[in-house]
Amino acid sequence: MKVKDLISLFSLLAVFLFTACSDDDDNTCSYLDLSKQVLTLTGGEATTSTYSFGVKASDATIPYLCLYVDKKTVDNVAKGELPNYLMNDLKKQAEAKGTPFEQYVASLTYTGDQSNLKVENLLPGRIYELVVFAVDGTRAADKAEYLFFQTNMAEQVNCTFDVEAVPSTDGAQLIVNPSDKEQDYYICSFPKSTYDQAIAMGWDNTQLLNAYFGEEMNARLSQLAPDGNVTPEIIEQLLAQLFHQGDLTFTLSGAQSNTEYVWMVAAFEIVEVDGTLNFVIVSEPGMGTYTTEKGEDSMIDMKFDIQVTDVTATSAKIKVVPEDMEQTYIWCYDPYDESTEGKTPMEIAEQFVKSQGPFIGFVVKTGIQEAPAATLTPGVKHYVLAFAYNRSIGKIVSEPQCYEFSALPSEGDPSKMTFSYYINSLSPYQVNFDIMPSDETLPYTTLLLPDEEYNEAEAKEAVEQEVKLMYEESLRFDPEKPMSTFLYESYYRPGSRYYNVYNNLIPGKSYTLSYFALDLEGKVARVQADKSFVVAPQLSDVKVTSECLGYFDGDEEAGQIFGDAEATKGRAIIVMRFTPSEGAKDPKYILVDKVYEQMSDQELYSSFNWTNISAEQHYYAYVLADWNTNYSCFSYGKNADGLEGSMDRVSIGQLIQAKAGSIDELKDIMAGAGSNTRMFNLPNKKIVAKAENKASNKIQVPYRPDVQPQAAAQPVVFGSDFYLPLANPVKK
Repeated sequence: MKVKDLISLFSLLAVFLFTACSDDDDNTCSYLDLSKQVLTLTGGEATTSTYSFGVKASDATIPYLCLYVDKKTVDNVAKGELPNYLMNDLKKQAEAKGTPFEQYVASLTYTGDQSNLKVENLLPGRIYELVVFAVDGTRAADKAEYLFFQTNMAEQVNCTFDVEAVPSTDGAQLIVNPSDKEQDYYICSFPKSTYDQAIAMGWDNTQLLNAYFGEEMNARLSQLAPDGNVTPEIIEQLLAQLFHQGDLTFTLSGAQSNTEYVWMVAAFEIVEVDGTLNFVIVSEPGMGTYTTEKGEDSMIDMKFDIQVTDVTATSAKIKVVPEDMEQTYIWCYDPYDESTEGKTPMEIAEQFVKSQGPFIGFVVKTGIQEAPAATLTPGVKHYVLAFAYNRSIGKIVSEPQCYEFSALPSEGDPSKMTFSYYINSLSPYQVNFDIMPSDETLPYTTLLLPDEEYNEAEAKEAVEQEVKLMYEESLRFDPEKPMSTFLYESYYRPGSRYYNVYNNLIPGKSYTLSYFALDLEGKVARVQADKSFVVAPQLSDVKVTSECLGYFDGDEEAGQIFGDAEATKGRAIIVMRFTPSEGAKDPKYILVDKVYEQMSDQELYSSFNWTNISAEQHYYAYVLADWNTNYSCFSYGKNADGLEGSMDRVSIGQLIQAKAGSIDELKDIMAGAGSNTRMFNLPNKKIVAKAENKASNKIQVPYRPDVQPQAAAQPVVFGSDFYLPLANPVKK
């Protein structure tokens, strides 16, 4: 089961005017009737980091708070409890500032209609909710108004494409000239009949291109990482295959003669959100058609050697060997059900092709194909089908060959299913564990929650609802698929699950691991919960203190220090010094965009590729960075037992080229560093997180320092002893 990660990055907007009664006004103070204030929210324009909105107030004299909160927090706090929850946090902020609570609230209120409010410093691609409610002193109204909004993942760009198609009998040359030569773009081509089918299904050009891109990305990723181990190097290869820049000519082959084709192209941006790369279309898709020249086409005689071995109740090894290794073909396997029982192999093949819709091209293969552990439905007859296919014209071009076999029956009873676990490793932020079910033939799912948040009835209802929604989503691509087939080929499939990694533990918190055995209708047949499955260790007292010694102009350096003028050209060089505390092991750091200061330590820990440094007394890092960009540095280490210490945070601020230090200053720093000097490297990039069974957790507060960006020579160090606020006032 894929559970929403509810560990949140949390922000609040608060701005107002209010005059409250003092304690000396015992006989003159009267309570406001907050129920008379009716607030209406009007949504406005969103960018990658801002959102504009308005508020209409029915009473111009009653003050109100205007706040915003990350949707993940909304999911973790009952809606009716949000006003009081947020007021409690404002109270903590007031205490941290040494300001009376009522005075602090009064400094943050609005009155009357507000037509042009703006939330700033948001993260791209995030969903937030506005929360607006009336207040009287420190008393909040019982009712609040809410409005969801989402920031854009990327801004639109002005990039158009001039594409010339030069057809041949088996393809075409596409000559592409983008208006922006440095903008990434993606281009594809497929039969016009496929395009027409997608449009008839209600798709528009952007949706179709995005879906086609996703299918191609997944197909290429499976080829680059067949074992599922997606490394940063593989991601780089994948991006190089998918995206292009500048004027290029693409040669297409293997097309059907005398057939109309569509080409589609659009600009893309790569955006990181919550540790995952997102690929966003940022221009209007360009689209055109061409028709290949005339040729001859005919049915062919194609034979397959289909081998099925090691058959159990839930799996089998399938191997398909085509007679012609160069011929394109499709193969598939499935259990017989009401949609396929009694049909001929050709009818099943045609039904399968139709079910794939416009994405049929991504299941077309060549050469030997294997499924080492094909998932089966116990006790049901299955088929393996193989047939030659010409994807250029979307046509089956050989008689389908069918091989039938039956999966062994399952005697299991999901209502009697039990589970055991083994913990491989445990740290303050992460647990790695194995799950072993008593019956390897029955589907199930799991959930990890803090002890105090686990409620069996609620969890059971949530699991059944998720199974239903996931099944309904799968029917978009295969409308005839029964629930039982879905369960055995999806995340809920049977079997032991090894090396489950959960990255967002809260130090000191105890967690419950629950298991949900499923019947073939997708209902929960039995629940088992292991209370206090793990207690996340507390952080160690190890620290890796970081400080910015300045930043310098790569153009001025020009290779005279680091010996690579091309690398430093046009870049800033940030100099960081790290000081691990006594006993620190495995110290690490990242230097990233300042926006990630909003992330909690847990999220930072699991979302980036961290740079290892030595545990010597002082370690110097020279990092290439971009001008006019705000940066922050984070660092941490472990103790001798492998337990992480608290994270050190330094806000470097914006790099202004005119304020860069001199090269003589850089030479002095390096002379002082002596043997501890390190060559320069690139800023850290976020990793693409693998799908994990993440569960709900208590709210994690972001760190949004209440300071202006500082010069790099004057770093601001934020210690772990400060109160980390949930609410941050936004000035009018």
